[in-house]
Amino acid sequence: MEALKPYKGKVADEILIPIGCIIGSASRLWLNRELGDIPGYTPLELLKTKDGTKALKAIIMRLYC
Repeated sequence: MEALKPYKGKVADEILIPIGCIIGSASRLWLNRELGDIPGYTPLELLKTKDGTKALKAIIMRLYC
């Protein structure tokens, strides 16, 4: 979770905690790279809208633990 400290307060814990637990130290990179499920958008870009946040939560729920 150390890698996610810069995002604390900017990104909701309901996003940060699962990402930190599932992806681990690569989570910081994941937040800034384009998603295969939604081409043209990064997770941080999706968090700017309500619909984008819902889509990101759905993607996180499908991640393999």
